[in-house]
Amino acid sequence: MGVAEKTVAPLPAKLAGLVREAKWLVLVALALYLLLVFSTFHRADPGWSHSATDAPARNAGGLVGAVVADFLLYLFGVSAYWWIVPCLYLVGWGYRGLDGRRLIDRRPLAIATARFVLLIFASAALEALRFQSLGFELPFAPGGLAGAAGGKVLAAGLGYTGATLLLLTLAA
Repeated sequence: MGVAEKTVAPLPAKLAGLVREAKWLVLVALALYLLLVFSTFHRADPGWSHSATDAPARNAGGLVGAVVADFLLYLFGVSAYWWIVPCLYLVGWGYRGLDGRRLIDRRPLAIATARFVLLIFASAALEALRFQSLGFELPFAPGGLAGAAGGKVLAAGLGYTGATLLLLTLAA
């Protein structure tokens, strides 16, 4: 007796297209959620970087939004807003792929990820070096922990002007 092989029928083309498009809707929702939680951040909310009272979170994203905003703003400062861009970029890339046009070239994911990491760290370090008087309510400092550490090292080696020029070049 042979083992019966199971065959899984592929999804109908229309349903497969809806599933593909659903991931873009999730990315748009994620981008909007990040924008919402960053813009409604309150230092008094419970978060990752500090303990808070039993008061409810005032963040529009709820307790999860308060923790996510606190974590990303603590690490990157206002440069945390850069996390919205890849979500929207992937949506645009998928949308442009529907009609066959290419939005981006086919570089490996590792190169694109390295470029994004370089941008966010250069932006955070610039923020830490030059934007001490920002009017934003942040859990740590302008540029966050990553920007403060990177900016301090670069400023010690290159001076503030040299570090600023290098960081502007890296961000560009």
